Amino acid sequence: MDLNGSTLPPETWNVLVTAGAPGGYQPGDVLLHQGAEEDSVLVLLRGLVKVTHVDSEGHKVVLALRRPYELLGELALLGPRRRSATVTATEVCTVRKISGPRFTELCEQNGLTAAICGHLASRVLEGQDLRTSILTLPSPLKVARMLVWLAESCLPRSSERGAPNTAEIPLNQTELGGTVGLSRSAVAKVLQRLRDERVLDTERNRIIIYDLARLRRIAEAKAPSR
Repeated sequence: MDLNGSTLPPETWNVLVTAGAPGGYQPGDVLLHQGAEEDSVLVLLRGLVKVTHVDSEGHKVVLALRRPYELLGELALLGPRRRSATVTATEVCTVRKISGPRFTELCEQNGLTAAICGHLASRVLEGQDLRTSILTLPSPLKVARMLVWLAESCLPRSSERGAPNTAEIPLNQTELGGTVGLSRSAVAKVLQRLRDERVLDTERNRIIIYDLARLRRIAEAKAPSR
């Protein structure tokens, strides 16, 4: 198991993987549905998934991209509730599925509750801090910083320290706009500039980063003073 960067220790993953029933999903399959009344927990072993939320006005926001050895639906630990987000496979995915009551039982029997709650808290806060920090930034910086965060979310854990310079983000321009609070046309202008600079390119439902190092430098630039 390559758990570099995971917020849960290997012993916890061993317990959960052993207890879960195997399952698989194809790109585009929905693993968890926002609003559904279900309590199962998924351990993602292979692939990449996109976590999205649609608000009361119909705006779709990408909350996160999740890679192997992540928990999905772990709010089941807090008791029965409606799903707060939709999780969609962007690659072929392999999971282990655990029912909510069994998940709670495993946590209690193996002393995992504190570790799972810590993991849950870190996941809730990770994207929230970024979104708060970019609220008042100009459009180019908003888009660049979000793209860096999303690109780094896609990288294999084992590659993070090897400083890869490319990444493929499974989002379209509308989803990116909803995530940073910009119109599709505003996002398109920023992406065109980055495309002209050969930092990235776009395909159907994909943003391909060719020069992640340069994108980081753009994202780290100071916002112009007002």
